[in-house]
Amino acid sequence: MFFFISSKNRKITAYHIEKSRDALPAIIAMQEAIRTASPGEEITLVTDGNPSYPAGIHFINQNYEPNLTHKKVIGLQNLDSESEEFRPFKELY
Repeated sequence: MFFFISSKNRKITAYHIEKSRDALPAIIAMQEAIRTASPGEEITLVTDGNPSYPAGIHFINQNYEPNLTHKKVIGLQNLDSESEEFRPFKELY
């Protein structure tokens, strides 16, 4: 299951249910989240450590302007500065 939630209004902007957490289902969910954003809005996706997200973002950035930014929050503890800074966005759900 893939969920994307807006940090501005805390609403679900996209979800996708699939049997696997591979790149294709991640791309489908991310594209839906992009569709709900305002035109020209800079988008930063905060995700867990699943490798399907960077692969999907690389694929999407080939056709999307401006490019998506990706921040990764790994595990349950803040063991790096990126996890510490962006954990509140991951915990929205």
